[in-house]
Amino acid sequence: MKIYNNIDDYDYKGKTAVTVGTFDGVHLGHKKIINTLIESAAENNFPAILLTFNPHPQLVLKHENYNIKLLNTLEEKIKLFKITGIKNLIIVPFNLEFAKTSGDKFIEEIIVGKLHASNIIIGYDHHFGSDRSGEINSLSQKGKVLDFKTIRVSEVIINNTTVSSTKIRKAIMEGDISSANLMLGYSFSVEGSVVEGEKIGKTIGFPTANIKIEDFYKIIPKDGVYLVKVIYNGIEFSGMCNIGFRPTFNSSKKTIEINIFGFNKDIYSEKIQVEFISRLRDELKFNNIEELKNQINNDKQLSLDLIEKMKI
Repeated sequence: MKIYNNIDDYDYKGKTAVTVGTFDGVHLGHKKIINTLIESAAENNFPAILLTFNPHPQLVLKHENYNIKLLNTLEEKIKLFKITGIKNLIIVPFNLEFAKTSGDKFIEEIIVGKLHASNIIIGYDHHFGSDRSGEINSLSQKGKVLDFKTIRVSEVIINNTTVSSTKIRKAIMEGDISSANLMLGYSFSVEGSVVEGEKIGKTIGFPTANIKIEDFYKIIPKDGVYLVKVIYNGIEFSGMCNIGFRPTFNSSKKTIEINIFGFNKDIYSEKIQVEFISRLRDELKFNNIEELKNQINNDKQLSLDLIEKMKI
């Protein structure tokens, strides 16, 4: 995949097929759009171009007054784009000046003027431009004048729910990892550096790797205990993750700590990826350490049962 960090860096002069969006999550709805883009490009022997923005426009437009959390970091999104098979990715630096671009100007000067789009692929409810005039009906009319075809991609519906980034974020914030993963088409994950903790887990027989998430806008699942898959140096391990404040120990600091099954290695300062598979329970406060240990043992047995049942 060729990555362009500026529109002007893409200098192909022939006709193209283009789609535009923020694509937070690169979920099943997004993948349907990207697959349609690739198919349309192949049918016409056009290059397929995906244009996205960084940072997310809402972080620029509403910044301090907007508490958005994102499904992907830019690095995660790029990895997901590569998996789709897209060959040309343009990442537009989004700022307040660019935000003033109207929908008409964006289509005329950028999508058609610079990228020479002959086919524009758009999601069923997508709008763009400072006036949000870029949508299916206006595009179809403008295509008659500027000689491009608009292809509308219908929604993806799972369990009577239309897949969207907003709904996936909501599911994750509520701890509904199963629904989020269904809509994503893969397991939601976070990546962080292992940092030194208070070593409480080790003293009760369940050593944990505490991780620090660098990206402030990365969404974190609801506090609780989860079955997870941990990727370290390309090797997968199963484990349990606790997100929260460890109320049994009256802690005031929120932590993300993972007990990795069958793993006993010092990996401080190293990065691990944590994929969330299933939510086991809420975070609870116990009367004593023995109660906590008994519950963790139960959590581990439930995790092992789920691993066997789900064949993961």
